[in-house]
Amino acid sequence: MKRIIAVFTIALAMLPATLCAQGTVPSQQQIANFAKTTTLVVLDGRDMAFDAMLSEAVKKNWTLTPFELISSERFEQEKTNTNYSFLLLTQTTFDKDKIETTYNFFNLVLAHPTGDISEMPVLAHMPFSGARLTSSNNIYKTGAVLKAIQCQARKATIAPDKYTGKLSTANNYIKELKGKTLIVSASQLQEGIGTEEAFGKLYKNTFKIVSNEELEQAVLNPESKTVFLHLVAPEEEAAQGRCYKMLIDAYSGEVHYSKMHRISATKPCNLLKSDLRKIRWAPFHWL
Repeated sequence: MKRIIAVFTIALAMLPATLCAQGTVPSQQQIANFAKTTTLVVLDGRDMAFDAMLSEAVKKNWTLTPFELISSERFEQEKTNTNYSFLLLTQTTFDKDKIETTYNFFNLVLAHPTGDISEMPVLAHMPFSGARLTSSNNIYKTGAVLKAIQCQARKATIAPDKYTGKLSTANNYIKELKGKTLIVSASQLQEGIGTEEAFGKLYKNTFKIVSNEELEQAVLNPESKTVFLHLVAPEEEAAQGRCYKMLIDAYSGEVHYSKMHRISATKPCNLLKSDLRKIRWAPFHWL
């Protein structure tokens, strides 16, 4: 997993603790022990709407382990306790990133004797938003991304010997897009593929191009076999940094495609034509 610098915001103190980290892949034994833990879900404290949606989503969807909703203060007290696992949001930048762009990542981590987040084994992780969490346009996706985290963790527990921690393993499931309906908004698409005619020439499964409001409702009220495009960038109109693109089943949490590109004048923060070609020709055109 890539070297990262994680910044966990302590809600009550309102001051960040900066931690340099190498994302640690858990051992097979640590993955097996996860099932015996209680997952402590850390409420972030920066945005009441996010915390409310996370609380509701966990109560409705989390089935892998018993869980508790906690504050960041409780996390500080328990982070070395191996009876617990932890689900939290970290502010993350990447090593060798000259512009030090920040993103919010969901992380499901296991306890470590040092209490250092950078040493905690990462059982599942997922990009969630750019640097801004408060009033972020991604907050409505909280429940769907939580399902994706749980789906990723479940796969690790089923086949711990195959777990790599890489988001790109989602591309093994591209073929399962067949029979599912992809919901995207025109604002998420690169110029030139924002119409049904143009999009349909490259994407051969069922899809709908909808308004931003319709996309939000499809994610909040998911129907079976509905997939949505999850985009994450430093900010909405970012001219540089990383753009994460994921196709997530809003109902089950299965991730069917995961790709990152660096934002430029020719590669804006959108789903690109090249993404559709890669999806169409997978696994022959490997990512």
